[in-house]
Amino acid sequence: MTYQYTYFIDRTLGKSIGEALQEIGVKIEFHHAHFAPDAPDTEWLPIVSQRGWIVLTKDVNIGRNILEVQQIARYQAQVFVLVSGNLPRQTMINIFVETIDKIERITQDN
Repeated sequence: MTYQYTYFIDRTLGKSIGEALQEIGVKIEFHHAHFAPDAPDTEWLPIVSQRGWIVLTKDVNIGRNILEVQQIARYQAQVFVLVSGNLPRQTMINIFVETIDKIERITQDN
């Protein structure tokens, strides 16, 4: 499959998940390449959204913080959250690799 979108790997996921997705041809941008390690989500969400990047994260609090929710709504960010974020790293890699095609289809439909 050819992947149409660029995916932003936030700091909670780390490098290995993004690298695994790159290996199958997914375009990836890493948090650390664009923002300080402690940059608040409210700082990078507008920028990432305006660039059309799709956010991949395991930060379940991103949907609970009112300022972050407002940023997501205002900039129409597309965010996919792995809600079982305490899984072993390899399990998380497998989940994203196995579901990226579905994420791509959902993104195309919205």
